[in-house]
Amino acid sequence: MMPLGIKLALVVLVASAAWMDLSTRRIPNWITIPGAAAGVVLQSLYGGLHGTLAALAGACAGFAIFILIYIAGGIGAGDVKLFAAVGALVGPQSLAVVFVITGLLGGVAGAVRAAYLRRLRKTLDQT
Repeated sequence: MMPLGIKLALVVLVASAAWMDLSTRRIPNWITIPGAAAGVVLQSLYGGLHGTLAALAGACAGFAIFILIYIAGGIGAGDVKLFAAVGALVGPQSLAVVFVITGLLGGVAGAVRAAYLRRLRKTLDQT
């Protein structure tokens, strides 16, 4: 089970990034870099060397997954750095679950946005 300190850091990181992304269409480094550092520090505090290695592995896995989507033109660089920071906080094993949840929530958000813009039928017809 994930310690409360890591859960809180994860919520603050994701909420801050979401707020900035929605308001400016950017996720700045001043959110992602401290988030990744907090992941390494907190994982180290709670799990010692094993926690440090898990944080680094999670950050690398998060980066590796999202860099491919970035290269394909699907997301921005801030998203890549954010997912690396999330990986540092949750570690590599939980990152797979976070990735699936992120995809599902992204799909729901896209459908809601298309409906709001009255483009849902057009969007669904294109798929």
